[in-house]
Amino acid sequence: AMLLHPSVWVRSGCISVVVAAAARVDLVGKFCFLMPAIRPFLKFECVDFTERNVVESVREPLSRLLFTQSLLVAQGCVTELANTSASAIQEKEAEREREREREK
Repeated sequence: AMLLHPSVWVRSGCISVVVAAAARVDLVGKFCFLMPAIRPFLKFECVDFTERNVVESVREPLSRLLFTQSLLVAQGCVTELANTSASAIQEKEAEREREREREK
């Protein structure tokens, strides 16, 4: 899921991990273990796991709002999601960002 993260830095780091993992396993490992794990996040399958090929094959990143909603659903907060409007979620995200900036 981090391959679709809204932050370019997180996506880049995740892609680097995928490329490094692919470099350490044999062909069978790439296509029996690695590819099934990342396939849902790709537009098309990579044949060669170079950074350029993985970047080109990864789907477009999710919006911050959709990513936050996905996290809420994954965490079992479906009722919170149902009772929270999109603008309220965006406001919570903005508030968290302001808090992070104040901490720096």
